[in-house]
Amino acid sequence: MSQSGPPYRILNPGDLLPDSDNVSRHCSPGYYDRNRDEPKVSAFQLKPDEVDISLNRLQHYDHTSTVDAIDSIRQEFIDADYTIKVNGRFVVLNVGTAKNAVLQRNNRHLTFAFSPNERFPSHSSLYGIPTNPDEGREVATTLKRLVLHKYPAKL
Repeated sequence: MSQSGPPYRILNPGDLLPDSDNVSRHCSPGYYDRNRDEPKVSAFQLKPDEVDISLNRLQHYDHTSTVDAIDSIRQEFIDADYTIKVNGRFVVLNVGTAKNAVLQRNNRHLTFAFSPNERFPSHSSLYGIPTNPDEGREVATTLKRLVLHKYPAKL
């Protein structure tokens, strides 16, 4: 059984995610390289109007497996009428591993915060991605290499 991380723990909006938590990033087909079976670097880069990267906290749900947590997150997307496609993926990162790797490799501090909303109760935000395209690409490349698991976005 694939573990989703530490035991379920309730967080309040704005709380920082524990380093032991895992998060998922929905990668639509345009942000996922099917030939290499990995997210594209652009999946972890800011768009011009963004200040954070949207993620979902796996430990928001009281599940013992990553698969079950992803199923709950997938259901959030369905309930929100968010378009998910067969060729898209949910990719999983560990919060502490991501923060440490980006600090060591890119000399950048990342912040993962719980930011639920009405449509996505497990929503979390990743702050600290540089807005400079070259620097942002370097950090995004580091994050892309840290993906632990990949799951189909649509079953």
